[in-house]
Amino acid sequence: MPALTTPSTADAVLPLRVRYRQEMNAQIVHDSIHRREGWTLTYLCTVGGAEYQLLLDGATVATGGLMFHYNVPYTDIYMETVEPFRRRGFGSYLVQELKRCAYELGSIPCARCSPANVASRKTLQKAGLVPFAHILNGSIREE
Repeated sequence: MPALTTPSTADAVLPLRVRYRQEMNAQIVHDSIHRREGWTLTYLCTVGGAEYQLLLDGATVATGGLMFHYNVPYTDIYMETVEPFRRRGFGSYLVQELKRCAYELGSIPCARCSPANVASRKTLQKAGLVPFAHILNGSIREE
C-alpha cells in the first residue's frame, strides 16, 4: 500500500495527537506550537486511506492501525474492539492482520499496553506478540 501525504490542518489531526499523547502517558511541554497559525505545516499521512476497520454484517467490530513515529524499523500496532464484540477473538484477528500489513511494509510489528490491562495483553499474546519489557517507575532515596 502506498503512503499518501496530504496537507491538513492542526484541527484535523488534533484527535490523532491527543491519542498519541495519551498512549505516551507522559508530559509534553512544547506542543502548543502546532496550534499557532502559520508556525507549522501540518500533513496527514495515511497508508491505504485511513484507520483499519473490522466489519461484521456492516457494523464496526474493531478499529486499529499502525504508527511509524519513531524507532525504525519497528511500528506500533494499536487497536480497540467495540464493547459488545469483546471476548470473541475479533481483536486478536485484527492484530494479526495489522502484523501482516506491517511486515508487508517492511516493518517489525510491536505493541504496548499497561501491565494492568490484562485483556489487552492477552489479546496481543493471542495474536502472537510476546511480552518482553516493563517500564518501572520509582524514586531513589538519599541517605
